[in-house]
Amino acid sequence: MHNEMNKIVPLVLSVDYDIGFTSAAVNMAGVHHATIAILFGTVADGGLLHIESADQAEAGGNATSLVLTGKRSNEDIGDAGSDRLTHDVEVTPDNDYYTINDDPFSDKLVVFEVPVTKMVEGRPWLRLRMTNNAANGVITALAICKTRYGPEDTLLDS
Repeated sequence: MHNEMNKIVPLVLSVDYDIGFTSAAVNMAGVHHATIAILFGTVADGGLLHIESADQAEAGGNATSLVLTGKRSNEDIGDAGSDRLTHDVEVTPDNDYYTINDDPFSDKLVVFEVPVTKMVEGRPWLRLRMTNNAANGVITALAICKTRYGPEDTLLDS
């Protein structure tokens, strides 16, 4: 059954991020809160993950990287315990990005919670950006958004 209070937005569809990317975006203007779920495949070398509040959905424009604490699984995706988010994922000290390396990210689930209050005024678009031309790695991501409106005034039909 479809949940009318949540909207699921695909952000990244199984992309090899070795050349970097900017994901699809979520307009947080009609959202209370977004949960970003990221599935990492094998990660061979580091990349820099930015979670951004941007003034446009597409790459470019003005964006501010958000500083959030996420959680990750300790077990590989598909193994028992891979659904337990037991380890903190914090922004790289003195920076505004998350360094993605083989250990501890290969084959892991990572989740970030983004309340609308973290978004920068005038920059309602929530998106992911990977930089640093990592050697290779595969990522899939989606956002589960708690909408501000009930079924009569829904964003789900847009």
